[in-house]
Amino acid sequence: MIKPHWQQIIKQEQQQDYFCQLQAEIVKQRAQGISVFPEEKHVFSAFEFTELEAVNVVILGQDPYHGMDHDKIQAHGLAFSVQAGVKIPPSLVNIYKELANDIEGFVTPNHGNLTAWAEQGVLLLNTVLTVQQGLAHSHAKLGRKRLPIKLLNKLTKIIKAAFLCYGVLTRKRKAVILITKSTLC
Repeated sequence: MIKPHWQQIIKQEQQQDYFCQLQAEIVKQRAQGISVFPEEKHVFSAFEFTELEAVNVVILGQDPYHGMDHDKIQAHGLAFSVQAGVKIPPSLVNIYKELANDIEGFVTPNHGNLTAWAEQGVLLLNTVLTVQQGLAHSHAKLGRKRLPIKLLNKLTKIIKAAFLCYGVLTRKRKAVILITKSTLC
């Protein structure tokens, strides 16, 4: 269930033409048998675990993982996170290595599910919320990145948080992030 403050913001966007067109295209792709990740029920997971006013850190990724690990979809709506039982992807392995180098006593998890981070105030947001299987950044041109950009704009006006941007495309979002407490991109 999307947290109440996020619901209000997302509901406003859902009434916009770009969002309606985008949703229609995603529905069409799924109906045609095109695999779109994450599953529909997980598209807004980033807004289910972290209350707006509880956000302390925003980790901004590019788009959801677009692969499978055996019979499991990697993506589940949280940037850099994978579902339980899915092999830890290289990007998250690198994040874990950096944390281990920077934080004394950091214990590297043996899994890639970051839900516990989200529950502690880390907003794990991708600049694009969906992707076709096997086609990185395939939904960027559909307008899927407009919603995260609008959410980032609102977020930076409401709270103070550290922003960590991973990947070349997310660094372009620095212009949208009005500098708050600190920005690490």
